[in-house]
Amino acid sequence: REQVLGPEHPDTATSLNSLAILLNVQGDFARARPLCERALAIRERAMPASDPVLAAARIANARLIAKTARKPAHAEAEQALRKVLADAAPGSTARLHAALDLNGMLRARGDLAGARALEPGLLDDLARPAGIHTYECTTVAEAWAAAAHFEQRDADAAAIIAAAVRGVTPPNPQCPDYDGCDNRNFQIELLTRQAAYDPSAAPALRVQAAQLTYEVAQRRGLRSNEVRRLLATMP
Repeated sequence: REQVLGPEHPDTATSLNSLAILLNVQGDFARARPLCERALAIRERAMPASDPVLAAARIANARLIAKTARKPAHAEAEQALRKVLADAAPGSTARLHAALDLNGMLRARGDLAGARALEPGLLDDLARPAGIHTYECTTVAEAWAAAAHFEQRDADAAAIIAAAVRGVTPPNPQCPDYDGCDNRNFQIELLTRQAAYDPSAAPALRVQAAQLTYEVAQRRGLRSNEVRRLLATMP
């Protein structure tokens, strides 16, 4: 494809990235890394810094770099993730994934203070409307809260989950079928987690989760009745 489209075409970057992914899955990191870096370089020259495709490419490159055992490689991976945090749009999934990966790197080398310094930005990103990315918002929040709980920081864990609850509460306006974009199941899951981390607020949180569970069941019942009525009218 490079011979046909040229070395700077976006589709060339896509092909290079696909080959890098294949080699990565096969465990051939030494051959995968230069291909991933070439694809990233093409996108950096062609895309604005805040482009989500570019951010995803930077995260993929950082993950590949981090799989090497050399300390300088880990420094490069950390720098790439911080670049995503600096350039990606606030509240984007790229920022969430970059922060989670960086959090893991810092904790692995014992830099707990550095990892905790990321949390204010994480809270702000999680609290923004998640839209179609409720799953990513929920999973990142749960993983980060679990790490805080492991460090016996349940108050911080509860705050992380509470921020995610705010982010997933608004229904997704981009979905034409509200029932298919009903975020209440994610809210229920997060509220249950928050109750486990915050015993004093647990009773109120469980009541809120129970109310949402009831609302979801009611809506499903209504939709089932609608389907049955529709089927009854068919010849």
